[in-house]
Amino acid sequence: MNLNRARQLDLQLLLAFRHLYQLRGLTRAASQMNLSQPAMSRVLAKLRDIFADPLFLRSHQGLQPTPRATQLLPQVQSAIEQMQALIEETRYHPAEDQGRLILCCNDFAANQLLPAICTQLKQQAPGLTVDIRPWTPGLLMTLASTSIDMALCLNEPHGADVTLETLYSDPYVVVMCANHPLANGPVSQQSYLAAEHILIPMGTKQQGIIEAMLASQGIVRRIALRVPYLLAALAMLPGNPYLLTVPSWVASCYKAQFNLACQPLPFATPDAQYCLAWPSRLQNEPRQRWAREQASLAMHRSFTGGQQEV
Repeated sequence: MNLNRARQLDLQLLLAFRHLYQLRGLTRAASQMNLSQPAMSRVLAKLRDIFADPLFLRSHQGLQPTPRATQLLPQVQSAIEQMQALIEETRYHPAEDQGRLILCCNDFAANQLLPAICTQLKQQAPGLTVDIRPWTPGLLMTLASTSIDMALCLNEPHGADVTLETLYSDPYVVVMCANHPLANGPVSQQSYLAAEHILIPMGTKQQGIIEAMLASQGIVRRIALRVPYLLAALAMLPGNPYLLTVPSWVASCYKAQFNLACQPLPFATPDAQYCLAWPSRLQNEPRQRWAREQASLAMHRSFTGGQQEV
């Protein structure tokens, strides 16, 4: 068979060949293919042209395969199986998985979100090893070139080869020691900018989200402490004059533990967006897709079921 004829082959033609061989009748094969008898006759004519052989000859017992057709059958069957394997989704069986999932997050997500996620994964994939990696500034710009499968993060600039899914949004608030002079609010823009602030660096520029937003408006606040860990920053507030700007849900999680007061910001800001991020090349990989679904379910329950009044 020359290359030009081979290019005409497709899965439907191969299936038609198999039905003709197995059923030995044009009408029965047409019924299996959901085709009319004239259409099936045209398919057979095309097969004969491609393989340069009659393939099936009429007899009293129905269509009888030629020696060439008998020779072709195993190859046709193999080709059908290979083509179906290419187009059918590979099934993932979490209960049988003995592999490893690499997940990255900051200290807050590790405390508030990871327990629920790991429990969700463990219930369905008991043999799966979950490897937790620490968050590093600017990770979303290079995530696709790492071995990390997914990351829990706030929305920030990311590479074109990284996919982000926003799972929850809430407004930013300002938190402080319960004895802070601004604790009873409201906090004015003037008093906010005059106060000492803690900055949690984020992104490649090592800025906080609020810091970047203020900078775009030409507003500068006084940064007294730069702390790379959220829990450490919260622990700095009791007994000190600092202010810390965080998402409302974060504040609700730790308000009682650190005896904090919480007030609305004196200016409008975009909401915080809690995201799940992954390399785009893993978009349709079965295990990765399943793991993201489980993580998303667990995070949704944490966000909607564990909130407290701020």
